[in-house]
Amino acid sequence: MDKKLVSGFKDAFRHVEKGYNKVNDAISQHARPHSYPDPDAGPLPMPTVMPPEPFNPSLDRPPPSVKLIKQGLNGEGPLNVHDPNVIRAQDGTLFMFGTGKGPGDSQIPYWKTSRLASGTWEFLGWAMPARPDSAKNIPWALTPGANDGFWAPEVAFFSGKYWLYYAYSNFGTNNSAIGLVSTLSLDDRPIAWQDEGLVIQSPSRLANFNAIDAAILNDPQGRLWMSWGSFWDGIFMQELNPQTGHLLDPNARPVHIGARPGVKSNPIEGATLAYRRANDSYYVFVAYDYCCPADGAVNFHEKPYRVAVGRSTTGPLGPYVDRNGTSMVDGGHWPLVARRLPDLAELPGLPTAPGAGHGSCCYEMLPAADAVRIGADGFTPLENDQTCRCWKGIGGASVLLDQPDRPDVVFVHSYLDGAAPWLRCFELGWDGDWPYLKWTADAADLTVVT
Repeated sequence: MDKKLVSGFKDAFRHVEKGYNKVNDAISQHARPHSYPDPDAGPLPMPTVMPPEPFNPSLDRPPPSVKLIKQGLNGEGPLNVHDPNVIRAQDGTLFMFGTGKGPGDSQIPYWKTSRLASGTWEFLGWAMPARPDSAKNIPWALTPGANDGFWAPEVAFFSGKYWLYYAYSNFGTNNSAIGLVSTLSLDDRPIAWQDEGLVIQSPSRLANFNAIDAAILNDPQGRLWMSWGSFWDGIFMQELNPQTGHLLDPNARPVHIGARPGVKSNPIEGATLAYRRANDSYYVFVAYDYCCPADGAVNFHEKPYRVAVGRSTTGPLGPYVDRNGTSMVDGGHWPLVARRLPDLAELPGLPTAPGAGHGSCCYEMLPAADAVRIGADGFTPLENDQTCRCWKGIGGASVLLDQPDRPDVVFVHSYLDGAAPWLRCFELGWDGDWPYLKWTADAADLTVVT
């Protein structure tokens, strides 16, 4: 490999390391409001939530986009999370897991909510009290200074159990692994995980990938699939054994489903997979560019995360293409952004977005003086606008489609003016076969909950 290219990779991931360190610091500082007892001191109280009226799932939509999603029993502050992964449990409860390291050797913060529309999540502590033995015995994990935190959890339900895939990596390299634990219930405190070993590691003789950022898809035929990848040659995919959660054929060459050829360091990662019954299509949502505030060559403020979408009509393995028919492997993508709303047309400085479902003039609304806007390409903050506060680094998407009597939704993390990563949740609209973010802002209420 070219020495300059190798140097570029090292430089890029050195700054990604700084970003993840900042994320872990932010989660440690913000994820647990001071009013909660330390999880190490024992179980947190489990309040009984009695709905005031019969629950109508069709009305359980995300809170208005102008509202900040809160955590805690009394909404003690914005919910800080990175790489949110949301699963609806068998009883309808939503659980969310994120990147982060807690006290001691505990890993992966998690929350729950009974109603999405409430805009409030209860912090439950740290999903994994300690690293599984499988993750302790990797040769590179034993080296001095090796990372001891887990990233990008993915929780799925199949074969009667909940399975949590976690990423474990030595920063700045593709010395990485995706590990697996399972449990019969997410309600236990702490959760009773069983170590299921390591699913995949890199470097690999089969392909040039980085084994992090697992995404799981259970297709209509009952077959199970996993995608993974970050930088290097991009996103890959392979079938899993639904009884073990491991690769069905460990010696099979994985299928390449996404890349950014010609872009330095190939910054693509954080894929999530989804199937939509309405048009019998498979979707991959990926994060382009850089995840976190960082200094130097990787300038988060110039190239922050953004979400791109690809669609396959031929099966889980693709090919995934964008709205123009360009393969995701060849750099094709379609931006996941909000469409302009008629009632925002009078706001100053808003250009017309090109094409239905493409581009966006406004991404988010805060009180009038703090309108958060992005440019017509859907990604670039508007310049020369002193009233603009920018949400940046929108990524880590987690998508729930085809929920019975419920809307399609997407969860993302994003940064406001470089602060800690905040959870955002949007209802998805569909322009033909392509998703976009729907505003749920109430024009009569543009007050941020603080």
